[in-house]
Amino acid sequence: MTRMARLARVLVTLTCVLVVSACGFVGGDEEEPDMTPQQAADQMRDLAEEVLNAASPDGTSLFGDPVPEIPCGGLNGTDFTKIKASLTGLAGAKVTDGDAAFGAAREVLERRGATVEPVREIGGGKILGFDEDVVAGSLVLHPDGRLVLDAGTECLDNPEMD
Repeated sequence: MTRMARLARVLVTLTCVLVVSACGFVGGDEEEPDMTPQQAADQMRDLAEEVLNAASPDGTSLFGDPVPEIPCGGLNGTDFTKIKASLTGLAGAKVTDGDAAFGAAREVLERRGATVEPVREIGGGKILGFDEDVVAGSLVLHPDGRLVLDAGTECLDNPEMD
């Protein structure tokens, strides 16, 4: 075996060891919330309804059911050992005063203890990001007045995989 071949094998072995070692440190210090995926999905739905109803009090907010059991476990994020949920909601009435809508949404989010980002203007619309406990998302005001909330839960242990 040539010296270059040995060096290549050593480098490949070291790279594999480093990659496997680094995988063990992803999210290492964070405590996992003591919440089931269903409780997190319920919390997400409650938050979404409260935020959209405050931001657009003139209309009935429209929601589908949260999309449950999106796999996010394992090395590739495709394993059902951990799951998350997502939800999209739409305000039932178009918003004419974006500042008032985002002010009302911010008030609800801060009262609930969420971390709220500053409002950003994007492509003629506005976006407000938030993070509350195990739910994160954004409230988007489109240039035509449509107000949409997208949210998702953290990856949580799947109780059906115990």
